[in-house]
Amino acid sequence: MGATEGMGAFVGLSILSVLVWLIWSFIIWNEASWGMFVWRIIFIGIVVLSLLIGMGTD
Repeated sequence: MGATEGMGAFVGLSILSVLVWLIWSFIIWNEASWGMFVWRIIFIGIVVLSLLIGMGTD
C-alpha cells in the first residue's frame, strides 16, 4: 500500500504545481506567450518525472 500513498503524494504535488503554474502565468507571463510555452514544457516535465519516480518506487 506504500506505492499508492506515494502516488497520492505525487498527485497532490502535481495539483499544487498546476495551481502555482496558473497563478504564476497569470501574474508574470500575462503578456508573453513564449513564457507560457516555456512553463508548459517545465510543467509537463515535472509531471513526467513525478510519474517515472512514482513507478520506480513501486
